[in-house]
Formats: sequence, structure tokens, C-alpha cells
Amino acid sequence: MTFIDSNVLIDLSSNDPRWSDWSATQIARAGTEGGLSINAIVAAELAPGFATYGLLMSSFEMLALRVEPLDEAIAYLAGQRFAVYRRSQPGRGAILADFFIGAHASILETALLTRDARIYRRYFPELSLITPETDHD
Repeated sequence: MTFIDSNVLIDLSSNDPRWSDWSATQIARAGTEGGLSINAIVAAELAPGFATYGLLMSSFEMLALRVEPLDEAIAYLAGQRFAVYRRSQPGRGAILADFFIGAHASILETALLTRDARIYRRYFPELSLITPETDHD
């Protein structure tokens, strides 16, 4: 299974001229290697790009995305890693959503497909990341 970060899905829905091809290729590749999953945080980050809830859900169905439920263990890990970040980056305003995404992929012990690996590399070193830097095909 591969957990997909919001930025990769936004590339597709916005037809980003720089990244949509890469993101589509990576999603297709990950889909053939196992299931694709996201969580409610990713869904919330995607919601502004869709006029209705039904259109958002249809896009998930078209990509065969499974929306994994959040639980207390994920929230705890996200909060713990976010606290480390806040201590090491005073005054910086990273979005807690990235920590929920990283924690969820970590708890599921799955790879994370993302274009912005900065936070994940530093605060979730146990994650296997699929990024433009790791894609050598």
C-alpha cells in the first residue's frame, strides 16, 4: 500500500504543468504495487478544488483511493513529532496536517508518495518516501 500526500493529488486535480505527469505516473505505479490510501486530512486539503462532496468522492473512486480512518495512536504520534518540530523551529508555522499525514503513513507502515519530503525526512525518518529525488526511472 502507498499513502498519498495532498500535493500529489492536487497536481492531478489542478493539472499542474510541472508536476501532473510525474504525479500521475507515480500514482499509477503505486496502484499496481498495492492499494492507494489517504486520510480525512488529505481529503480536507483537496476539498477546495471540488465544487461538491460528490465530485470529491468520485475522484477518489476513479483513483481507487481508500480513505483510512484516523485514530488516537495516529493523533498521538502526530502531536509528538509536531512538538519536536515546534521546539526546533521556534516561530515557524508548519501545518499540523503534514504531521498527521506522516504519522498515518508511519503507523500503517506504508510508503508515502509526496513531492515535499522536507518535514517527512526530518521528523519521520522511518518512512519510505517516494519523491522526485528518489524516482530514478
